[in-house]
Amino acid sequence: MWRPLSLVAIFCGLRVSELRGLPWTDVDFEARQINVTQRADASHKIGKLKSKAAYRSLRLTAHTIAKFLSSKSLFSRCYQETPTES
Repeated sequence: MWRPLSLVAIFCGLRVSELRGLPWTDVDFEARQINVTQRADASHKIGKLKSKAAYRSLRLTAHTIAKFLSSKSLFSRCYQETPTES
C-alpha cells in the first residue's frame, strides 16, 4: 500500500510532511505531475509549506503513475481525502 508514496519520495524528493499532506487532487495523471501545495505535520494537521520554493510541480515517471493508479482505490477506501487549508 505504501509503495507509491515511497516511489514518489525517492524519485521526486518529497519531504515526509509533503507526502502526508498530498491530496489526490494534487496528483495530475494526465499532465504526469504532482503539485506540492501543502503539508501535514505528524498529527496530520494541514499547513502551509515552509518556503516559496517548496510550492512546486514535479514530474512523475510512467512507473510511478502506474503504481498510483493501481493503488488509488485502495487508498481511497482506507483514507478520506486530505482537506486543504482554508
